[in-house]
Amino acid sequence: MLHNYFREIICAFAIFASSLASADAANACANAKINEFQPNPIGTDPPDTTIEILCADADKGRGSNFTGWIVSVENDKDAGQGTVDRVAQFSGKFDTNGLLVMTMEDLENPSFTLVLMESFTGTKGTTDIDGDNDGNVDDTSSFVNVYDAIGITDTASADEPLYGQQLGGIDLPFTGATEGKEPSLVYRDAVDIQVLYLVDDSATSVKKIYGATEGKEPSYRDAVDIQVLYLVDDSATSVKKIYGGTVTDLAQADFVGQDPFQPTFGSVNPSSSIVAPTPSPLTSTSMKIHEIQGDSDSSPHVGKLISVTAVVIGDFQDGDADEKRNLKGFFLQEEDVDIDADPRTSEGIYVYDPNTYIDVHVGDLVRVYGTVDEHYGETQIKEVTLVEVVSSNNPLPSAATITLPTSGITKNGNGAYQPDLEAYEGMLVKFTDTLTITEMYNLARFNEIKLVQGARPYTYTQKNAPSAASYDAHIKELGARRITYDDGLSLQNKLICNLDGFGNLDGNGTCVSGGFNTDNSPRMGDTVVDLMGVLYYKWAGSTSSDATWRVTSIKDGTVNFVKTNPRPQIPPSVGGALTLVSANVLNFFLTLDDGSSTTQNGLEPRGANNQEEFDRQAKKLVNSIIALDPDVLGMLELENYFSQGSAFNALEFLVAELNKVAGAGYFAWVIPGQSYVDISDAISSGFLFKTSSIEWLGKVAVLRDEVLSSIGIDNSTAVFDGPNTNRASFAASFKPKGGACITVALNHLKSKGGSGTGDDADQIDGSGNWNAIRLKGAKAIHAWMETDPTGGGCLLKALMGDMNSYSMEDPIMYFESVGYTDVEKRFNGDDAYSYGFDGQIGTLDYILANAAFNNLVTGASSWHVNADEAAALDYNTDFGRDKMIFNADLTVRFSDHDPMVVGFDLEATTGSPVTNHPTTGTPISSAPTDHPTTGTPTTSTPISSPPTNHPTTGTPTTSSPISSPPTNHPTTGTPTTSSPISSPPTNHPTTGTPTSSSPISSPPTNNPTFKSSKQSKLAKATHAPVAHKPTVSKTSKHSSAD
Repeated sequence: MLHNYFREIICAFAIFASSLASADAANACANAKINEFQPNPIGTDPPDTTIEILCADADKGRGSNFTGWIVSVENDKDAGQGTVDRVAQFSGKFDTNGLLVMTMEDLENPSFTLVLMESFTGTKGTTDIDGDNDGNVDDTSSFVNVYDAIGITDTASADEPLYGQQLGGIDLPFTGATEGKEPSLVYRDAVDIQVLYLVDDSATSVKKIYGATEGKEPSYRDAVDIQVLYLVDDSATSVKKIYGGTVTDLAQADFVGQDPFQPTFGSVNPSSSIVAPTPSPLTSTSMKIHEIQGDSDSSPHVGKLISVTAVVIGDFQDGDADEKRNLKGFFLQEEDVDIDADPRTSEGIYVYDPNTYIDVHVGDLVRVYGTVDEHYGETQIKEVTLVEVVSSNNPLPSAATITLPTSGITKNGNGAYQPDLEAYEGMLVKFTDTLTITEMYNLARFNEIKLVQGARPYTYTQKNAPSAASYDAHIKELGARRITYDDGLSLQNKLICNLDGFGNLDGNGTCVSGGFNTDNSPRMGDTVVDLMGVLYYKWAGSTSSDATWRVTSIKDGTVNFVKTNPRPQIPPSVGGALTLVSANVLNFFLTLDDGSSTTQNGLEPRGANNQEEFDRQAKKLVNSIIALDPDVLGMLELENYFSQGSAFNALEFLVAELNKVAGAGYFAWVIPGQSYVDISDAISSGFLFKTSSIEWLGKVAVLRDEVLSSIGIDNSTAVFDGPNTNRASFAASFKPKGGACITVALNHLKSKGGSGTGDDADQIDGSGNWNAIRLKGAKAIHAWMETDPTGGGCLLKALMGDMNSYSMEDPIMYFESVGYTDVEKRFNGDDAYSYGFDGQIGTLDYILANAAFNNLVTGASSWHVNADEAAALDYNTDFGRDKMIFNADLTVRFSDHDPMVVGFDLEATTGSPVTNHPTTGTPISSAPTDHPTTGTPTTSTPISSPPTNHPTTGTPTTSSPISSPPTNHPTTGTPTTSSPISSPPTNHPTTGTPTSSSPISSPPTNNPTFKSSKQSKLAKATHAPVAHKPTVSKTSKHSSAD
């Protein structure tokens, strides 16, 4: 098959990529430097630029292979600053002088930062290391092992952002002859590579820089001392030498027998005499931390050069021996004898030290010289000029105790309420309360979770009528007792066992693949007692994890979660002879979301990205449905294509896979009689049923806008068709063997995601967006069901599915007002929930019974195997997720919604409900089956199954019970068999002709000749109208429109 060919190509590419990765990992040179380049060559820029790499190891890496990447980052202020705009991978061999020359596309004229790294995993033009354009590096997750970085500016303005020093390299000062000019040549000294020379853009001067500091910028390193940088001016007539922050102007005579103005790619660079200047004495004000912090949100000493002596309570330096807790700095706290008596002033502070001036350890007493700053609401010391270790192995200062909720609240960087913890900023703290896990949405991406004091909170409208004033009070109360528990890493998509208490470390204390997995994952509802760590206020580098209060353990093994909410091993016991189940299946698509394929109705697929993801998803879903063993199952988020025998029919495929496990013909699916249930969406809903206990009456109906006028509903505005509407409802009639028939409507109302207008705007009362359209949908569904839409004549009725409405919101209140009962609330009261969002739980998924059916219900409950689990456990593998987390055999996290399970008997224990004749009203023992063409009741005797109509003539072909519908030929429409179908045929990828009727074990390769206009792309956030940085992590395939 064609998809096997593509799989071979993908495998070959993976092997090639693996070989490159292996080559990267095998680099023998550990100290590679950017040795020479031309930021802005004299005259017309060439199509390519040459860059010389130096191996500064003792042996110069002579003869060793080297593979790396050169990346240029835009520095022009507010003009895409921080965005990667040039990318080149290269490989070569260092020569006898330790030099390797590569070429790449011409660099954009400065300002830019040139970065040399082992590997780059981002995307040119998209990857942004300074997402908020504040001049500070926020996200380096795509930069693997940075060797060197040099920032070049074209202006003397201090506002021009440079990233060289923040990335572990240097930033060079403006050296042009006139504003807007840049150095024409930059190179290191041949002897001391800390020396850089910068040739001006007229090639008339050279500047020499030694040990360049932030805001300084050379252009090439001295050949003898690479601490020296030379800057050739923009007229190439002078050279400036900067040594220890001192800029020195040089001329031709300073380079004996050498030309400092011309590039020497592939040859040893020029060198001048090197004289290290005497460092200037430090002048600073010695202060206590509580003086720096002050008694308000901001320090009264911002911009002041200070010195402070205190104990290291948190080692969060990058590049040290500890691979965990890397925030480019460390935390200090005053010794107990030095604290003040003011409870409003914090005794802790964060020291921003991106270059790791000196490696410090917890318990060190250190003296730090630096400048006071406020960064995203955090008071810190930055621009560190000196760190001295006074003594080591000191006892830690006492931890401050915090009791939640706090009396005061503030707002975080995203505008949400949070506890006022300013008095504890940067300190070692201990929470006196038992804290409960309420949210793990960002676990896979940021290794962070939400904790709350006390029990898990319910969404406001789960237990309260919508109210703006009361809702605000609710979220304030919640904000005052919620805190973020973080791993203390500034990188994204790292192994989850870096978060202390989540998974296991190996024998060396290292977090390795599989350390965190499905078996040992904590669940929402689990708790932690006496949580201790350092408290700080930071931004995680994305709007999906904004600046807020975070706590991180300072030592592995000090945080232990208690399994307060144990994982249920089997579905809930609901009694009764039969079960009716509603389940969201997390976008189960046969069309792979590979970036180029479209569904049969021309929309973007929303499920698995590749074959591996699909196999994981399908296996877990099959195992979960087998465990549920439903008599009737309504599924949401299926691929919206239901043509019999098609290789793109996800429902038919799923039934075939289930029957491979359960036995041939065990389950069958309800045939809608049309290819698409919803006319405007990529997903829709469908039924399967157990053939041994349930007979489908062959009757279905679909509620779309075309039906509204006939049921008395205003159709002047769309309710089910088009964007920002409810999905089409799908109803089918079933007859339990030995019982009365029931009509079940499967519904998926509009989500709360996005931004509505008018009545559909968020009223800030707890109902969220699109409440009005959901209520219109509810009213239409009720009116439609009153008309017996399937013609089944069933008195038993159930409405089920994802109503996207909590228990006290208008749609559910309306259904209850017209006689439907929320059966889970009937049995579980206010404790019911099926979904978690923003750390709060409630019911979005329902089975609502009319009075007749309610009389037969014996029990109802959600099976809490999805909503309480981390999204990290699902089938997704993208963004480098550890594949060892996944376990298809454990029936957990096959969706983000819990399945809803209802048990019912064939007759009520208090008296069997009476079924009336649909036209005469006379009681009968069971509803008649109407003749499929005349509509006349054919008998008043219970019918074991309806006749099967010929698929083309409509004439009944048999009155025998049907275990599953016939399979029609995919091109002629002629039935090929009346036997149960274990799987659909596989169609030829170009002709569409079936090639086999054998079960399909993997989804088809999409037809490369199929053409359709691409619709607007569907967002893929899991469950929230939250803006996510698009290139970092996908934690689920869900749209905000679900």
